[in-house]
Amino acid sequence: MVNRYYRITTTSRVDKQSAERIVMTTPQPTSKAERREINTAAGICLLTIVILGPTYLRELATGRFSTALSAAIPEGLSKHNLDGGPFWMLTAALVVKIAAILIIAFFTYRLVKPMLRGQVFTTKNIRFLNGIAIGILVWFIGRFPLEGMGNNWASSQLGIDWWSSQSGTSFGELAPLYLFACALQLFSAAIKRGCKLEEEVEGLV
Repeated sequence: MVNRYYRITTTSRVDKQSAERIVMTTPQPTSKAERREINTAAGICLLTIVILGPTYLRELATGRFSTALSAAIPEGLSKHNLDGGPFWMLTAALVVKIAAILIIAFFTYRLVKPMLRGQVFTTKNIRFLNGIAIGILVWFIGRFPLEGMGNNWASSQLGIDWWSSQSGTSFGELAPLYLFACALQLFSAAIKRGCKLEEEVEGLV
């Protein structure tokens, strides 16, 4: 009797694991609600990148920077009033932020495309989410350590000591929060799909 119960429970456990494996690896149709969430997250991310990307590229092309120090300089912060080190430090920060935006755009596209096809629980999607997180981290490195050092260096060169209370462009400051919210939205859609599939597996066993 004990052996029979053990075989039944063991078989049930194996059947449940097999059902979970089949359901998780088989692409499931994406519902309208899921598609709406995924498209909304992708749309916000795309809009953020479309607005922020050209701004960064224009700054790089003209050599005119929009940072926390810019508001303290009537003529603006640019290559015309910066010499050597500060200019190249701010340029490096700008290049890093542009690279971060490109990284985020690439991995967001790679993540959204399979999710819309119903391919949610794959190892590739984990790598894509990690890539988005790395892109956001790279942006923070460019924005705070590099740009901060560039601002300090430039303020010392220009003889400005009260700029720390100034603020940079509002959208630029909030951009990583928008992108992070998009990543969380996509992650939320994946969790909802997981809960739904778990209920389906429970019904199969």
